[in-house]
Amino acid sequence: MTSISRHLHRSAAWLAGAAALFTASAALAQPANNNCANAINIGNTTVSGTTIGASNDYSGSICGASGSSPDVWYRYTASATTTITATMCGGGTGFDCVLSIHPACGAQSTFCNDDSCGLQSLIAFPAVNGTAYFVRVSGYNGATGTFEMSIGPGGGGQPPSNDGCASATAIGNGSFNGTTNNATDDGDSTCAGSSTPDVYYLYTAPTTGSVTASTCAGGSFDTVISVHSACPASPVNQIACNDNFCGTRSQSTFQAVSGTQYIIRVAGSAASGTFTLSMGEPPPPGPNGPDVTHQSINGIASFGAVGGVRASA
Repeated sequence: MTSISRHLHRSAAWLAGAAALFTASAALAQPANNNCANAINIGNTTVSGTTIGASNDYSGSICGASGSSPDVWYRYTASATTTITATMCGGGTGFDCVLSIHPACGAQSTFCNDDSCGLQSLIAFPAVNGTAYFVRVSGYNGATGTFEMSIGPGGGGQPPSNDGCASATAIGNGSFNGTTNNATDDGDSTCAGSSTPDVYYLYTAPTTGSVTASTCAGGSFDTVISVHSACPASPVNQIACNDNFCGTRSQSTFQAVSGTQYIIRVAGSAASGTFTLSMGEPPPPGPNGPDVTHQSINGIASFGAVGGVRASA
């Protein structure tokens, strides 16, 4: 082997070693949100991340034996005053993770969970509209790995298509299934729930007369209904509003003019969830009530209003 060949061979070996070292260093590079001061700003969303290569940026007692575990941080700003769910239970997390919520960097956790769903974690915590909360992702007893975290009123994800008043879903009379999960708050009313997630419907009256907007047929949370003449929904353009007409669900009746459009806002008293909105005639009475009792009825027909009295049979 000539001196030139030896030189080329040694150079190639050195370059191969340097490349391997560079690759190893890159693989162990710290995540951008390794420290709380560099927390990634998020809203209602689903994020993918890793604690591999991270250091520890927390001191204090915490659940899941994770006080000294490598961690990464997110800064979540609430878009409504409601219960927020941060979860790793949707799949995509490959290690025994721990979730905790902190009011500020360096502060002790106010909420913490380990192993809510197998080896993954879930936290539901009360949030105030516009307030920032620091979310720490770490691992049990030093565990690290990749993860997927969803956060929001319904556990993260995309907001409903009718989240904003300007994108209200066009409807007429009938029943419509909906949700305020992952919605934001962009409206107001004189009823409770002016700072909770809301969704909107654009109702066109088919006739002139009284119309009832109701969630009495179904709802997984304490609903609030308000009717408005325009966007944005506010007490100024409010036509009607109700909370707790039928238990924790709502029903509001208003006078409509044929061909006129009305904004129907569905929100919650202090939470979010799924619901069934009925428009037109009010839903039939339940099995028990102040005016009627029935049992073992297979079907109910509404005969409208006569002299202000509505009849169902």
